[in-house]
Amino acid sequence: MNSSNQLVQEFLPNGLPPKLYKFSQVNSFLHQSLSKNYLWHSRRADFNDPYDCYSRLLKYEPSREQLIEYARRTLLPGESLSEITSYMVNNPEIIVEAYLKTADKVIGDMGICCFTTNCNNILMWSHYAHNHKGVCLVFNPYKDINSFLVAKVRYLNEFRPINYFDDPTTNAMIMYTTKSKDWEYEEEYRLVNASNGAVFYDKQALIEIIFGCKCSQADMLAVISSVASSGHNDITYLKAEMQEESFSLSFRTSPWLNA
Repeated sequence: MNSSNQLVQEFLPNGLPPKLYKFSQVNSFLHQSLSKNYLWHSRRADFNDPYDCYSRLLKYEPSREQLIEYARRTLLPGESLSEITSYMVNNPEIIVEAYLKTADKVIGDMGICCFTTNCNNILMWSHYAHNHKGVCLVFNPYKDINSFLVAKVRYLNEFRPINYFDDPTTNAMIMYTTKSKDWEYEEEYRLVNASNGAVFYDKQALIEIIFGCKCSQADMLAVISSVASSGHNDITYLKAEMQEESFSLSFRTSPWLNA
C-alpha cells in the first residue's frame, strides 16, 4: 500500500496549488453554503460527463497470491482454509463478481467537489457560473489542509483500464480522477470523499470571491450578505470585466464591494 507521501506525489505531481477556484451559480444553495461554510460534494450521477468516475476504468484481475489472501480474509469459522483457497484459485470469477457487485454502488455514493486552477477561462464561466452571471470562489487550500486533500485530474487520449488489484488505493483514486482529453481545458483538481453532501471547511480558506461580468448588483450584495452572516469578514471581492480588444477577462476591485 502506498504511503501518504507516495499518494501526494502521484496525485499532486506539481504540489498543492496556491489557489483553487470554484465556479457557481448564485442561488439558494450557494447562499446556504457560504453562510454555513461548507462545500457540496456531488455524486457521479450529477456530473455532465458520462465517463466521470466510470467503473470500467478499473478491471479486476487478481493474481494467485491475491486470491489466496482473499480466501484468508473471508474465511468463516469452521471452514477449511485449504478447501476455500483451492476453490478461489480455481474459480477466480467469484472474487471478480463480488467486486463488480458492489463497485457501482460504492462509486455512486462517493462525493466529489471540483475546482480549477484557471479563473480566466470564458467557457468555464459560461458552463459553471450561469453564463457569467454567477461567481468564482477562491480558496487557499493551505488554510485548511485537512479539508483540501486534493488530487489533480489526469486527461487521457485513450481509454486504458487499470487493474484494481495491483494497488487498490491508488488505482481506485486514479479512476476517480481520470477524464477524457476533451476536458483538459478545465485544468481540474478535485476532492474525493467517501460520502456525498456537505463537507465543512475552515472559513479562512475562502479568501476571495469574483463576480461574473454579467452578475447583477442585487446578486453581488446578496452574496456579500451571506458571507457576512458566517462571521467571515476578511474576503476580497472582485468583478470580472470584458476586455475591449481581446477575448479575455480582467478582474478589478471596487470600493463599494470591499467597503
